[in-house]
Amino acid sequence: MSAATARSAFTIAEFGDRYRLGRTAIYEQIKTGNLVARKIGVKTLILAEDAERWASSLPRLGGSA
Repeated sequence: MSAATARSAFTIAEFGDRYRLGRTAIYEQIKTGNLVARKIGVKTLILAEDAERWASSLPRLGGSA
């Protein structure tokens, strides 16, 4: 298991690196409720389980369900 998949939480920057998204797109996903984020002080974290749930909820291409 790689270090990225062993993480229990991601910062915004780490999430962006892993899923190839910019900060604006990540915060838009959080704002719309598609992605769950947690706060500790000023730091925003995304739990690995929430990241995987978000990725799994993305629509498939090609019209297959």
